[in-house]
Amino acid sequence: MRLHIVNGTQALLAAHTSTRPRHRSRSGRDLKATTGVMAFIVSLLEDPREAVTHIAVAFDNPVRSFRNDIFADYRVASGMTPEVTEQIGLAADAVAALGVKVWSMANLEANDALATAARRWRDEVEQVRLFSVDPVVGQCVRGIRWCR
Repeated sequence: MRLHIVNGTQALLAAHTSTRPRHRSRSGRDLKATTGVMAFIVSLLEDPREAVTHIAVAFDNPVRSFRNDIFADYRVASGMTPEVTEQIGLAADAVAALGVKVWSMANLEANDALATAARRWRDEVEQVRLFSVDPVVGQCVRGIRWCR
């Protein structure tokens, strides 16, 4: 078994800032980030090299955590524009509609969910694969094993 855990908020931001074409709803709402996340998740599920058996996507919703109360300059919302934050709920619903487990983080961050899940299931699966651009997630790696 392989566990894939995705930081959905970072995936949204990456899709929004990517070179992929703009996508708007009939009413004009920007959906580029949501369609990008959906394309990414579907590509993971369809890629035989990934061999996905279990997958979850964590979203920062809202884009604020307890760290903002502790550290005045904490940057959890760094780079997040209204066009992106307005799509978090929509993207989470769309990912869930694929049958993928969604974790919507209220006072913690998506990376907290990634690290917790890696630690929780490290001995029950062959491999845990974390999808995050945040280098802090590297703390989960110990040699070829996760979170000892």
